[in-house]
Amino acid sequence: MIGCKKMITATRLDEALEVLWEKKENVTVLGGGTDLFVAARLHSEKRVFQDTVLFIKEIPQLLRIDEDGKWIQIGAACSIAEVSESPTVRKYAPLLAEAANKIASPQIRNTGTLGGNVMNASPAADGLTALICLEAQAVLACAPDGKPQFRSLPVSELVVGPRRTDRKETELLVGFAVPKYPECKYRFEKVGVRSAMAIAVASVALQKDPDGRVHVALGSMGPRTIMSRQAEAEIQAGQPEKAVELLLKCCAPISDIRGSAEYRTMVTKNLLDQMLKEI
Repeated sequence: MIGCKKMITATRLDEALEVLWEKKENVTVLGGGTDLFVAARLHSEKRVFQDTVLFIKEIPQLLRIDEDGKWIQIGAACSIAEVSESPTVRKYAPLLAEAANKIASPQIRNTGTLGGNVMNASPAADGLTALICLEAQAVLACAPDGKPQFRSLPVSELVVGPRRTDRKETELLVGFAVPKYPECKYRFEKVGVRSAMAIAVASVALQKDPDGRVHVALGSMGPRTIMSRQAEAEIQAGQPEKAVELLLKCCAPISDIRGSAEYRTMVTKNLLDQMLKEI
């Protein structure tokens, strides 16, 4: 498998954590593989797969979507399609379901995982942008003494830069805890070079809770997903123009083959202006 020497299929969480603890940095975790295989093909000069590949799609704990008090628990190995079609996600986190439904093609949504979309750590990732907007928590586990130990941190803190996360080499992303948001108003919009299989040139996730609290996140507008609590407060205070100005000041878009920095800024401003009127 593209340079790897051994593939291990884990069927239990403790089994996967044992592999990571023993082999540490010499392991590539594989779920759907849609990002990894593309990276391996496009960057053949770089080593994408380590000697050991750990396949995690058969671990039940990583495949669940269920409710837990005020939270939805979503396993890291759940496919993008499962997230977008889940009645639980649609009911309590419809923004995430909407974003998941706009990721790539049906084939990729059926194969790719929500965990992979986040751990790829691309500022253009639609699932990542939605989870950060919703203030979701990432749940990671390791087993230094043979027993799983868990830690949680905001998804916004898990991703520290392009292709870089705060996951330790002995840790496995188990899943996400997403706050329940019933009866909210929401929008997720993205602009791409083409309508099918488009990587976002710019994207905006926006939600307004029944109590008036506003959440907003911008994708593809900097090395990390853009957020601003001050801008959210301005929206709540009825100052959308000031909020848009604050958000754009936080942005640092790049120019690439998909669009110039100026075009990304213009598109993001237009999306924000329109969505704030509608919500």
